[in-house]
Amino acid sequence: MIEGDVWGEGLVARATAIVLRPRQTWAAIAGERTPIRSLFTQWVMILGAVNPVCWTIGRLVFGERVLGVVYRPTVLNAVFEGVIAYGLGLASVWALALLIEALAAPFGAVRDRRAAFKVAAYSGTAGWLASVFYLVPALHLLATAGLFWGLYLLYCGIEIVIRPQRVAGYVALVVVCYAVLMLLATSLSKLISALL
Repeated sequence: MIEGDVWGEGLVARATAIVLRPRQTWAAIAGERTPIRSLFTQWVMILGAVNPVCWTIGRLVFGERVLGVVYRPTVLNAVFEGVIAYGLGLASVWALALLIEALAAPFGAVRDRRAAFKVAAYSGTAGWLASVFYLVPALHLLATAGLFWGLYLLYCGIEIVIRPQRVAGYVALVVVCYAVLMLLATSLSKLISALL
């Protein structure tokens, strides 16, 4: 990949590589000096849109099943909730990067914002790609599989890019803290949607 250019290798090629060959791809990523801004605008903002777009389309076409009743949101409501989900998704990558950076020192790793952001940005790839399954309600479970693969990508990324002395404890603490943040963000999103 050309330094500072996420597109040097190609978005599809990099996404395929991180999902199918994570260890080799993380080793390559570890040596890259891609600016955070480039990663955010050319990777996170693009792949991060897959989830809310597919979720919104799936809700509009098939509706949502709540307690056995199918509910179809209005177009305006579904799009508004999709925009909120997109914004929270982008913010969550930053939150994860800051968590990874903040928790590095106690686990024997060097605090490095660029490295932390690389791990946060690329570890979300499997979950974002698996979000295409939100288009069809019967396939939602497959989207969850992408999240679990994302946890493995996070583990590999932390191990190879951040290089802490105690990988398992570090990853566990990052995941628990991130899960709490996501629960709070989801609650906030639901509250905002309910108010509007």
